[in-house]
Amino acid sequence: MGTSAFSSSQAQREIQIAIQRDDDSPYLALENRGAGGRSTNTGGNLRFRFPGAFESTGATGLGQETVYQFEHDTDGNGNAATNPLFVIQNLGTNPIQVWGDQPFETTEEGTTLPDVDILAVEGETQVLSSSDPIVIPTGSELGAGLQIDTRGVDTTPAGEFLSVPLVIRTVESTAD
Repeated sequence: MGTSAFSSSQAQREIQIAIQRDDDSPYLALENRGAGGRSTNTGGNLRFRFPGAFESTGATGLGQETVYQFEHDTDGNGNAATNPLFVIQNLGTNPIQVWGDQPFETTEEGTTLPDVDILAVEGETQVLSSSDPIVIPTGSELGAGLQIDTRGVDTTPAGEFLSVPLVIRTVESTAD
């Protein structure tokens, strides 16, 4: 007869991501898509919650030491949706280059934040960065998602969210 040791630990790994427009981007619109409760739109800024409010997977959040790509929301019944998680719309009169910028890597208390990037999800998935932005033509929109890298991130106390700010940056583009 053998014996085995079993230990269990539970950690809260829910995450909220707040996306806001850069002050220099008044003609940029952000619109959430899907009905899975992963996102809300308030005053032109998006807030995401993982897992979503209507996801019935029993999950307590994101795992540690993992890279997630959320390209789509769910349909509100836990089924994958085909529309992007959100869209970035160019309402201006010139093409713009778009990428995400995480203003800081730790909380005021010193907790390490996950690395969050914006994904272009139409066609081949692309992480958007200042060195590799994407151009959105005038009057067009880009289907987008989020990449969340939890490697090296501490868990949060039960009942608390880890809140990550993300700013969408833009510059006018010379490309059409």
